[in-house]
Amino acid sequence: MHATELRFLRIYFAISAILLGVLSLGAFRAATRAPERFTEIDVERINVIEKDGTRRLIISNRERSPAVYSHGNTRGQAGRRTGLIFYNNTGDEAGGLIFGGERESSGMVNQGLSLSFDQYDQDQVIALQHIDEGGERYQGLSVTDRPELPLGEIIARQGHIDSMPPGPQRDSARAAWLAWQGGVAYGARRLFAGRRQDRASVINLADPNGHTRLRLIVDSLGQAQIQFLDAAGHIQSTLPR
Repeated sequence: MHATELRFLRIYFAISAILLGVLSLGAFRAATRAPERFTEIDVERINVIEKDGTRRLIISNRERSPAVYSHGNTRGQAGRRTGLIFYNNTGDEAGGLIFGGERESSGMVNQGLSLSFDQYDQDQVIALQHIDEGGERYQGLSVTDRPELPLGEIIARQGHIDSMPPGPQRDSARAAWLAWQGGVAYGARRLFAGRRQDRASVINLADPNGHTRLRLIVDSLGQAQIQFLDAAGHIQSTLPR
């Protein structure tokens, strides 16, 4: 080997060793350095994920918001919900904090804010909401019973029934569909505590079919009453009488 070639190899190995050392030091510093800190950032969407890529939380503006996601399938449309969407250990949607509102050209306010939690494989069972639509305003806490059946299966069967021509066969299929999920489509609201559109403060307690059977109410004039109702919604007795 010529002296020139030997000198070149020595220089090559020396440079390689220096570069390797710099890269190793950089990797060590990257692994041990403190998390980045920001005073302020502008962002359209943040995805919080596990190491394996499973989604756990999405924070987004309306345009970049996700569609409802469950077991690898999506329902509805993306780009409709500003806020935070929660996901369970398997990456399926489990609730969220959604908000939006505006005054329309007509002068009417259209606003909705909701914090909700979903039953596994189902829809929301707890919801804290403020809704203001065209002058109709209510706010409160709702608790809902949901079927044990997965929501995706219920929706799929409904779609099949909706595709049938009107008639006795479709009516029979719908009756069987209702019985299959417990007699009430998609579940029943068992409790509402809040303010109604008529400005009354109420607590409604309902039976498993969603019929209010006991109501505590203070109306817009400040009058208090306890009402006992039958399954058809008729008041059977009140306190005070």
